[in-house]
Amino acid sequence: MKLLLLIYIYFPLSTVLAQDSLFQFPIKGSNIFIEASDSVINHFHRTAIKQFESWGYWNIVADQQEANYILELEVILKGASVISWGKVKIRGILKSIEGVHLWTSKDITGESNGLNGFNPKKRAVRNLIKKEIEPKL
Repeated sequence: MKLLLLIYIYFPLSTVLAQDSLFQFPIKGSNIFIEASDSVINHFHRTAIKQFESWGYWNIVADQQEANYILELEVILKGASVISWGKVKIRGILKSIEGVHLWTSKDITGESNGLNGFNPKKRAVRNLIKKEIEPKL
């Protein structure tokens, strides 16, 4: 009975864990289209595109038809903190061109300070690349 219970619990868990290991991040030179959920602030979308272009690992394309993948950037928190002028929290969602969800990042925070030109969104995108995407390549 214990063996059946162990198999019943282990098998679904092992298939879920295996699915994550089967997914491989887009290779260098892949065409990526960047969507930003914060359409009210178009500046964030331009900032994100500049950060990914300066990173240079993927080709950022302006037309979704040319893309191999879609990277959606969600702005999930905006405001100020005690130690900075502004604060933003973003999340990256990688999807196939067909819209199939492939990966979601952890929530990444960026704070405004003099080192990033008082631009918390720029810092958040840079942190997303350094802390969430680069380690998976």
